Order: sequence, then C-alpha cells, then structure tokens
Amino acid sequence: MCLCDLYGTRDPTYEPLACHLRALAGFPQTYQDVCMGRSLEYHIQPLRDPEGRIVGVIGVSQDVTEREAMKGALATVHAQLRQAQKLETIGQLAGGVAHDFNNILTGISGNLAMLRYTTDRAKQLAYLDTLEKIGDRARDLIRQMLVFTKRHEGRPENISICQVIEEVIDMASKSIPKNICLSIGNMDRDATVYMDHTHLTQVMLNLIVNAKDAIGNKQRGRISIDTKIISVDKGLKRQYLLGTPGRYVKIEVSDNGCGMSDEILPKIFDPFFSTKQKGTAKGTGLGLSITYNIVKNADGGIQVQSEEGKGSRFTILLPLSKTRNKTLRAGDGPAGGSEQNKARILLVDDEDMLRDIGKEMLEYLGHEVETAHDGYSCLEKLKNIKPGFDLVILDMIMPGLDGYHTLQEMLKRGITTKVIISSGFSFEHERQEMFSNPLIVAKLNKPFNMNELSSVLVDVLN
Repeated sequence: MCLCDLYGTRDPTYEPLACHLRALAGFPQTYQDVCMGRSLEYHIQPLRDPEGRIVGVIGVSQDVTEREAMKGALATVHAQLRQAQKLETIGQLAGGVAHDFNNILTGISGNLAMLRYTTDRAKQLAYLDTLEKIGDRARDLIRQMLVFTKRHEGRPENISICQVIEEVIDMASKSIPKNICLSIGNMDRDATVYMDHTHLTQVMLNLIVNAKDAIGNKQRGRISIDTKIISVDKGLKRQYLLGTPGRYVKIEVSDNGCGMSDEILPKIFDPFFSTKQKGTAKGTGLGLSITYNIVKNADGGIQVQSEEGKGSRFTILLPLSKTRNKTLRAGDGPAGGSEQNKARILLVDDEDMLRDIGKEMLEYLGHEVETAHDGYSCLEKLKNIKPGFDLVILDMIMPGLDGYHTLQEMLKRGITTKVIISSGFSFEHERQEMFSNPLIVAKLNKPFNMNELSSVLVDVLN
C-alpha cells in the first residue's frame, strides 16, 4: 500500500500526505490534525538504515486537545486584560474629556445666543462658522474615543507614527494638569510601522499616563515625545531582543518625574506590578505589561532608563514599514454642491431632529426626499410608494426593527434599492457579516456635514 492509498488522496497539498513525503525526503515534520473530535499533533522523522539511507518514516502522535483549549482560553484572557487596561486609561482621561465637552457646550450656547440677538449679517456668518468648527471638534473627540475603546483582535496596517502621536497628544492633553507641559520634540514624518492603529494608540497613551502619574504635582513637569528612523545593528538587536537587524522607528517618551530605583526597574513590565499608592488612583498594574506585549507582538522592543528623583525615558523600537499609508481624514473630499445625479431618497432615522435636518440637507442638494422613523416604516414605504426610491439612507441603531434586520428583510422581500448605512457608533461595533449584504453601497458616520454627505452621494449616484 502506498501513502496515497493510505490517505485516500493524491493531492500534494493535503498536509498529512505532504508531511510524510517531506519526511521521506529527509526533513523532519510536525503537523496537527483532528481525529474523532480530538486535536492530535504528529511528529514524523525519516527512518534510516545502518548505512544512513532513508527506508521509511517513523512518527509519534500526541493528544493536544487540552493544550489547544488552554491556548485559546489564554488568548481570550489576554484580550480581556487589554480591554480592561484600555478602559482604565479611558477612566483616567474621562475628567479631561468631560471638561472639553463642557467647553464645547459653552461655545455652542454662547454662539447660539449671540446669533439670536445679532442682526449684523457678517457677525451672523462668523457665529455660524464658529459653530461649525465647534461641531467638528466634538465629532473628532467622540471618534477618537470610539476608535480607542473598540474591542477587536487587531488589524495590522501601514500607519504613520506622526499621525498617531498627534492624535494621542490631542486626546491625552485634555487630562494633563496645567503643571505639566506635553510636547512633541523631533518628529520624522517618514516614520511608518505595520501594526494595529488602536494598539499603537494604547501604547502611547499608557506611556503618557504613566509619565503624568510619575510627575504628579511637581511644578514645571515635562513630557516629551521624539521619533526618528535608525539602523539597528547586531548590538542593538541583542539589547532590545529584536528578531532581525535593519531599519527601525525609534520612539522616546521622556519625563522629569519621580523616576524609579534600581530595585523597581526590573519589575515594571510584570503584570499587576504598580508603584502607585493604594486607593482610587492605584490602577490595575497592567499598563506597562500590556505595552510590552503589544510592542513585542509587533516584532519590536522596549527598554527604560530611569534615575530616582530625575525622571524616566522609555524607548521603543518598531520595524520600519516599507510602504507609507495615506489616510483620508474626516471631512476630506468634494465640497458640497458637487455635480451629482438627482435621486429619490428614503431617509430612515428614529431621531426626529436628525430626520428633519437630514431631509433639509438632502433637498438643498437637489434630491426628492421621503422619511421613515424605523425599519417597519421603511419597509412599508419601499413596498407601497410609487415610483420607487433610488437610494435608502438607513440608521443602524433604532428601536423596533434596527438597521441590520431591516437590511435582512429587504433581501428576503426581493427589494434591490441601494443602501447607505449610517451610525453614530464606529462601524467596528457592527456585525461583520452585515457588510457582505449586496444592498450596502456606502457607509456614513454621524455626525456628518454637508461636504461629507455630498461626497458620499456623488460616489454612489454617479
């Protein structure tokens, strides 16, 4: 009996057969397979005669079902710890975010009051411009928080270090007390890395929050962030426990806080180790441990230099990405009033205020608009109103029949109208299988302005 008869296939890509053939060629092999619901790991070695000729293979199998289950459970625990630590960081930023929102609301109230009482046309336009800028500021703040708090396993991409650091500075500065100066020093604009955007954001926020806590109430506190591209030789490779020499992005976060003693330094990346005093500000002791794991998982390295009473400097090395990533920022795109085909649009949203202003914006752009307040009303109008609609703009979060189930019902009923989905949440929170729905032609994040709405409609209708 030959191997092909044993395995019932001649497919060279079938792993057990391929491993046996490679072992017969002199290369030891290891592979896993499932048999009767159990995970088995096979180790296969060439079998040689006294003269060293390969005359067959010899192998052993090991039941690794429990080991694989433990690996899965461990991965789940690590993900939960990362999320818990992110939420801890958000908690530390919350006071600053609340302060920023109070400033935003004060700006809105003040400009609306002056707009109501002013008859000067030039001043009215100036107040409207200010209100638009305040709205953009609130939108950016919410989007930053939604991106950072989302729970996911990570999607590596080419990202600009400078862009992430600027976003983090903007987010963290709201919770940094007035006695601390948070600044960007040297910044290499060509520095890009291949890793998950949220994970890098978490690393930078962890180090900034750690530096802020180390400074405490000290006057003239300073936190500085520097980046540059360096060449890593064999010496640095060994020092930072890196995989290979080459081009790396070096990120330094320095502070002039309390520093750490030689006894504490070896423990700072240990899980649950914290130097903070017991009480509400103690934290979980996970920040630097998770920072270390994120950096290592990105094939990087991290080290710290510290002197008690003088401050600390954390240095991160991450492999330089070969491709720069171009990111489209919110608000980029064609201005309102771009040429587009006119359409009959059904706008679906459970918020009266958003339906009313959305209808006016769409009509201003030249479209014919009907509205619906939930999924049931949407389906009824799609069925009964003639002529039909060219496009549906569908809110995803609604009571009764939400956007996800409305899309499913449209497919079941044979409705083929194109749909733009809209949500105040990051679309990372939506069911991933939803995006395979053939009716969806675009996504529209709330809040959106006239330019963004017009840009999406131009793309869809043209």
